[in-house]
Amino acid sequence: AIKCAPFSNMLVDFPNNVPDGTANNSYAVLVGGYTLTDEHIVVSYVNSSSDPLEIMVNVSWQDRGQSRANYLVTKKTR
Repeated sequence: AIKCAPFSNMLVDFPNNVPDGTANNSYAVLVGGYTLTDEHIVVSYVNSSSDPLEIMVNVSWQDRGQSRANYLVTKKTR
């Protein structure tokens, strides 16, 4: 969804440091409704006014009582 979003919509569709997205744009819906136990997705930016925009996505969840987390970093330009 991040790769397909227009650059000009990034901060609206994926607001900086808003866990799980907004009420109008829930990340659970974006990933097809599939969720993990106690899952949280947070999108953040190194500098939200830069081009290219460096995007970090952090995902955390519970797996059989263990806390798990993973992240990815990508860049997007106009």
